[in-house]
Amino acid sequence: MLLEALLPKTCELVVDATCVDDRTIIIEMHSTRLECPCPKCGGPSPRVHSRYVRQPADLPVCGYQVRLMLTVRRFFCDAAPCPRRTFTERLHPFLAPYARRTHRLAGQQLHVAFVAGGEGGSRLLAPLAMPASPATLLRMIRRAPEAAASTPRVLGVDDWAKRKGHTYGTILVDLERRRVVDILPDATAETVEGWLKEHPGSRS
Repeated sequence: MLLEALLPKTCELVVDATCVDDRTIIIEMHSTRLECPCPKCGGPSPRVHSRYVRQPADLPVCGYQVRLMLTVRRFFCDAAPCPRRTFTERLHPFLAPYARRTHRLAGQQLHVAFVAGGEGGSRLLAPLAMPASPATLLRMIRRAPEAAASTPRVLGVDDWAKRKGHTYGTILVDLERRRVVDILPDATAETVEGWLKEHPGSRS
């Protein structure tokens, strides 16, 4: 099946069914691995404790948002020295534990966020069927790996809320390397100007 060809082979996922609901393609799938390693001790386990459904978003298809209905398993860990008695199935590098979006969707959203910031990125992503709120995009930027300390040539400046609707800070982003450079304590022009004076050579 074409859809299965687009999935990472390491996760051993198969598609069970697909349907279209309004502007969203819903894809039901499950993993076919016979056993999974315990994330604590590394020992393999074939013994299933239970199953549940995760619903992460994935990359769009032909202008449609994609929502996965992914049945994953919780396994027993029978290794005597291991303190973890059960664990959930891991789907690296496709989907992180507890994530609401696949790695590949998050990567595309992060690229847009680095270029356009929170508000601008949210507006750009909506018609591309990869919606994300400004707060989500700024949170993704803050969690991105930090670049080596150097003065960027092209600097992106955006606000972020420390407490929603109350206190704001400033995120500075190296737009060429797509990395967070610094996080300033407030959103005043004076603070940004002070940073630029201390780091000559940047243009925003």
